[in-house]
Amino acid sequence: MDVALFGLNHPHSLLHLDSFHAIDEIDSVFVWKDNGTDFKQIEYDKYYKVKIISNNIDDIKKANPLFGITSLRHDRIKDICINLIDSKINILAEKPLGINFNEAKYIYDYSLSKDHKLGICYINRAEPRVQKTKDLLKEGHCGKLHTIEMRMITTAVDHRLPSHWLFKKKYSGGGILIWLGCHYIDLIRYIFDDEIVSVFAEMGELSKNDIDVEDTCSLILRFKHGQIATLNLAYLLTMSGSGYNNKSGYDTYVSFNGSQGRIIWSANEQPMSLYVESCTQNCKYIKKNINFQLEPSQAYGGSSGESFLRNFINWCMNKEVPLATGFDAVKTAQIIDAAYQSSVKGKKININPYDAK
Repeated sequence: MDVALFGLNHPHSLLHLDSFHAIDEIDSVFVWKDNGTDFKQIEYDKYYKVKIISNNIDDIKKANPLFGITSLRHDRIKDICINLIDSKINILAEKPLGINFNEAKYIYDYSLSKDHKLGICYINRAEPRVQKTKDLLKEGHCGKLHTIEMRMITTAVDHRLPSHWLFKKKYSGGGILIWLGCHYIDLIRYIFDDEIVSVFAEMGELSKNDIDVEDTCSLILRFKHGQIATLNLAYLLTMSGSGYNNKSGYDTYVSFNGSQGRIIWSANEQPMSLYVESCTQNCKYIKKNINFQLEPSQAYGGSSGESFLRNFINWCMNKEVPLATGFDAVKTAQIIDAAYQSSVKGKKININPYDAK
């Protein structure tokens, strides 16, 4: 099959090229270099499947790829997605889908009107640990879920190029919440299989850098059935280095807490694992660690990322149900927009249902 990458000025662009090269069934890759971006020529020896790099999007569309990954500055997402939908090119979009909720909703609704396949790169859904947690909760190992605690502290802004467009609100739409916190909001919706109905948020620009987006953020989220989740985010680590393959660049914690037990995991554990505590109905106590051995892969996100991409490919060929669609992108964008409103207004924001699928 032939595929395309739309955008070379995104932190994940080359990672998506890595994913294309991890899948043998992909023969050729066509790349659109977005106008006005400063990007060095890619290494053709490494990315040997790349056949064309062009700043004329029509050159890429003529190749008739099965799908394209949009890897773009956030303020450029909407126009390119509409263009590709009109050209009948399936899209696996980098998150976020547009610079805000209104753009995400417009893109998704437009894709529905054209009977178009639109996915979103929430690749963590494919992690075996995520899938196992989802199963354990359904099986009742925690009893009735009461709270979810989430924390992600990552590399300080100083080590992340403060002049990058990610730290300019007119280009990005927001800071650490829209860029990284979105993964956690999506995951708890997916794992718990319930919708968030309100949010209270506090945010700050606390670093000394010249940025105009939040680098610190705390959210309280309430689910439809009453459960409460907390999410704390910050660019703070100063001794961990930078880069996407740097495990020490993230300090994370997730805990699902219920009436009969809890499930805990962290991104830094090697091998990937989760810890389960459970008190069964006959008062037997269970404590165990579950480890996951992952096959190596050069894909973005390793073997889990490769599985996610293969799932999207199979969806494009009507062989599989998608892990994450444009609907999930819209729901997450809606929650994030409500969080930004909450931070400005200093009060809880109720989230109206967005039910179209």
